[in-house]
Amino acid sequence: MKRHELDHYFGSAAEKIEVAGTYNLLYNTIFFIEAGIGSALCFKGMAEAIGPSRGLVFRPLEPELRSAN
Repeated sequence: MKRHELDHYFGSAAEKIEVAGTYNLLYNTIFFIEAGIGSALCFKGMAEAIGPSRGLVFRPLEPELRSAN
């Protein structure tokens, strides 16, 4: 997803979100999440494949947000 799509979705709260980095492999990001460094946005299928075995949970966005690509 492009950053401007998220800005539109989160509205005025987007100003409070600090994006410290991006990733292309969710598995590598899990180490930062487990260390309490931050959170990750990802597609549902990715989180369900990796997260439960590591004690992580997927929290869907409400209302649902879909990628145009």
